[in-house]
This record gives sequence, structure tokens and C-alpha cells, in this order.
Amino acid sequence: MLRDRRAYEAFQPAQVGACERRFVLGKHTGSAALRHILADQGISLPGELTATLLGRLRREAILRPGGISAHDLVSWCQELEQPQPA
Repeated sequence: MLRDRRAYEAFQPAQVGACERRFVLGKHTGSAALRHILADQGISLPGELTATLLGRLRREAILRPGGISAHDLVSWCQELEQPQPA
């Protein structure tokens, strides 16, 4: 979807009354989409933390059918970056 929106978009957002494109975060979200969403939030993670976050995203998406928000991702990133007690 990041490379060629026409491949996944039957209609442009404006044609259906939306102002912008949004990614749906769920169990099928890939690492490129995750990095893109994090970059929109001003966050850059190393590869191993991105993989960890992606795993959590997919697990949480199964448990929470209402969806995962960018705010959830930011909170999880902050948890990942805090030192763990020994």
C-alpha cells in the first residue's frame, strides 16, 4: 500500500467523504507499515525493537478487535525504551 495506493484503493478517500488516508493496524500489519506509522509520530526504532513491537501489535490485535491506535504504539515504544529492572 505504501508503494502504490492504486493497487489497494478502489476509491480515493475524498470520493467517500474522508479527508485523509489511514492505516488500519491489526494482525496483518507489516513492518514497513509499522515503521511508516512510527515515523509519522516522530519515532525511529532499531530493527530488533521494531520486530518486538510488531509481535506485540499482532498479539494485541487478536485480543482487541476494536483496533490498535497510533497512541497505543507510542505507549508501547516508551515501554520498550525504558530500562528493565534486573
